[in-house]
Amino acid sequence: ARLAGRLDGQYRQLAGKTGAMKRHPRVLFLMSAGTAGTLAAGRDTAADAAIRLAGGRNVAVGFQGYKPLSAEALAALAPEVILLMGERAGTSAGKAVLSLPGIADTPAARKHRLITVDGQALLGFGMRNAERELDLQQQLAAVAP
Repeated sequence: ARLAGRLDGQYRQLAGKTGAMKRHPRVLFLMSAGTAGTLAAGRDTAADAAIRLAGGRNVAVGFQGYKPLSAEALAALAPEVILLMGERAGTSAGKAVLSLPGIADTPAARKHRLITVDGQALLGFGMRNAERELDLQQQLAAVAP
């Protein structure tokens, strides 16, 4: 009962914070990105739900599931923020994502807006999800004052 109450409170707090956002940034979640290809999260994915819960707008709603995207498609999506799983964003490999063909031509790359998320906590929708959603919401709100 305590856990359910805590989670309920966190989700209510999240709803209040996302509702108060004046603008909801355009976000692209990349499951993988590199010279071998880029896999993005479309609609009806855990990443899509996580983005929406945190107050962002998934730019890849034109397809369902996780799909590889060409450089042209990535540039056309024009995300303001790119989300990556794990610790990649803080590494030189993570930062290199911003210089990949297509991604380099996005507002996210031009403003160096790369956010790392704990994929298991955020996308697994377990006990830590609300806490991670609140963290992501705070970062997205900073992008869209």
